[in-house]
Amino acid sequence: MRKIRTFLAIVLAFGVVMSLTACGGQNNAASSDANSANSGDSKETYVFKVGHVQPQDHPYHTGMVYMNDLLKEKTNGRISLDIYPSSQLGAERELVESTQMGTIDIALVTSPMANFDTSWYLFDIPGIFYTKKHAYEFLDCEHGQAMLDGLSKVNIKGVSFWETGFFNIFDNSKPIETPQDLNGLTMRVMENDAYITYFSKLGANPVPMAYSEVFTGIQNGTVDGSVIPIAAIYMNQFYTVAPYITRCQNWYCPVTFIMSTQAWNSLPEDLQAIFQECANEARDYMRQELTDSEEAQVESMKESGCTIIEVNKDEWRQQEADAVQAVKDQFVGKYVEQSTLDYIEEIGKNYK
Repeated sequence: MRKIRTFLAIVLAFGVVMSLTACGGQNNAASSDANSANSGDSKETYVFKVGHVQPQDHPYHTGMVYMNDLLKEKTNGRISLDIYPSSQLGAERELVESTQMGTIDIALVTSPMANFDTSWYLFDIPGIFYTKKHAYEFLDCEHGQAMLDGLSKVNIKGVSFWETGFFNIFDNSKPIETPQDLNGLTMRVMENDAYITYFSKLGANPVPMAYSEVFTGIQNGTVDGSVIPIAAIYMNQFYTVAPYITRCQNWYCPVTFIMSTQAWNSLPEDLQAIFQECANEARDYMRQELTDSEEAQVESMKESGCTIIEVNKDEWRQQEADAVQAVKDQFVGKYVEQSTLDYIEEIGKNYK
């Protein structure tokens, strides 16, 4: 009997030990899983919806495709992009609003940004950048990063600055050889006071119009022309209805790569770092692709019968000085700091 009681006591003690061991093991596993998730080691995947307004052969799109490949490679397929070109997800203002609300994840946008952060009016002042490299020096340093970081106050993550290039004037009426030749023309402009002020000062009639309406607007005579980069003139075939193209390059227009804060915050820190790295690499890729393609596009438009006017840019700047000053009077001190313009001019001495 004593042997039986001893045996039962041993069995009971063994069971208690095993129970405590099992409980301790379960807690360690849960802790390990939590640490794994917090460190970004989980295998969760992320597919981000991207919208832009340009066609599939534009560097906007091919740059995003390039970035998608980079992300898949560097994250082992954990991040990918679902890209919608040609305004499928809306015009630029709608893209910004949708990104702000989190209904889409990523967008490439230009002029509407000033409606959400007035410091973007800086890029609506003509003539402040002399070359693309001049613009890059500003955009890719702490000044540009500060602008991107400032978008957090309107619930947007600013990722990087891509580009659409320098704006050039094109029309279907006559060759524009000086800014004064714009007198009397009806020019489509973006919904932006800077462009309205500039063209009005030169005697033109500026008409705000959505980008998607430009081709039809010129074709039916609502407007005589507009001002956009060479790649957009070529790839959207605007030159077929407005064959006079003036390479005045009076505005440099960066493209802001924006992301919803919800999408950005969904990424663990290690993947955020990879995402930023890929965005910067894709930025450099698309900038180079845009630059490399521009001269070939100009030659192709010449072969199609277009008249390409190559202006003396220094003379053009002198001739448009009053119009530029009118824009500065409207924006500097109110939306744009004079110190920012002074810095851009200072670094620009290396690019004149």
